[in-house]
Amino acid sequence: MIKCLIFDYDGTLADTQDAIYEALIQVAKEYNARQPDFSEISSHIGLPLEKIIRDVLQIPEESVLESVKQYRKIYSAIDINLAKPFPDVIKTLNLLGSMGYSLTIASSKANEFIYRFLAKWEVEGIFDHVIGSQDVQNPKPDPEAVFTLARKTGIEPDDCLVIGDTVFDMQMGKRAGSRTCYARYGYGDDQLAGPFSDYIIKNFDEVLEILEK
Repeated sequence: MIKCLIFDYDGTLADTQDAIYEALIQVAKEYNARQPDFSEISSHIGLPLEKIIRDVLQIPEESVLESVKQYRKIYSAIDINLAKPFPDVIKTLNLLGSMGYSLTIASSKANEFIYRFLAKWEVEGIFDHVIGSQDVQNPKPDPEAVFTLARKTGIEPDDCLVIGDTVFDMQMGKRAGSRTCYARYGYGDDQLAGPFSDYIIKNFDEVLEILEK
């Protein structure tokens, strides 16, 4: 029985790819690094920022930590205006919050940006716990975030539903023993994420239909 919903942030709750792309390209220009196109960056959203900067922008290892700080400075200035909820997210979250489910977030994003988004859209009080990049040692697809949330909520992983838009979210859920829901409207790849998904949704409010089953 599903008691806890574990949402990814980027590509699931929030449409952030424009802000992410703009911030990464500015960092790439400042460090004279590789400037990938929009689709390539979009396909890597959900991975730890350090990995994207190292592997996609190909910034040298000695500059990774410094460039991460610069990225966050740039992103902080633009995401409040560019990041927006996907259709029906706010309405559905409010409804889910009234239904007695424990609502949580497991993201590779820094907590400060997640909390700022939740506050702007007045849904911060709906979530019991938020796990961001600084809260785990082992990022997705490792199941550490799910186990941490299970411990905090007192709900077993097999009573959790992981909802995300990438294969990393789906693999994280499966490795934890949770059920998984692939948000097809996000930034992921159907062929990669599909095999690890118990459910697939094309719009956020379809989560309600899953919970009715």
